[in-house]
Amino acid sequence: MGEYRLKPYTGSKVLLAVLAVSLIMNVFVIGTGVYLYLKVSTPHRVQTSPAPALQASYPIETVLPISAVNQIVQQSLQTAPTMGTSSAHLSGVSFQFGGAQLITNVQVFLFGRTMNLQVMSRPQVLNGDVRLDMTSAQVSGFPLPLTSLFSILGSIGFPPWMRVDQQQQQVWLHFTGHRFGNFSIYVREIDPGKDRIRAGLSL
Repeated sequence: MGEYRLKPYTGSKVLLAVLAVSLIMNVFVIGTGVYLYLKVSTPHRVQTSPAPALQASYPIETVLPISAVNQIVQQSLQTAPTMGTSSAHLSGVSFQFGGAQLITNVQVFLFGRTMNLQVMSRPQVLNGDVRLDMTSAQVSGFPLPLTSLFSILGSIGFPPWMRVDQQQQQVWLHFTGHRFGNFSIYVREIDPGKDRIRAGLSL
């Protein structure tokens, strides 16, 4: 009668392999979920390209809420020389954040009446200045083609620190080349998630 031998039991190895695969899958799923959460919840920030020599001229580091920027801009408009003509001129500008985009509210006096323009743009910080790449516009709540918007903007005057590029459909805010009262501004970062701008000041 032949000898009967027990075969080694391999069930524990299979169980360990299944547990290992399950653990790896759980880690992958959790890791992916955390990554997507951080990607969605982290606010988009617009940072400037470095310009060390120019930045050194603005030694005072500060954080400006968008409301403070609006006050500075409005005071600049009030004290600027007359822009445009009596029948076509810029009468007000204010900014607010809408997600990762910047909303610019513009009041323009044109054809004997005040037009309220709302412009959506993607802000880009370049060596202390800000370039607004326009994406859409409205007039009194109705859609306005960008070509029509820039036709309107091209017919009015702007303060020296604002420049309209009709061909590229951009507006430049040249903060570094202008003094706002007793100081000038070097924009370092725009943080829409916190409604603020990080900047350097020069007195």
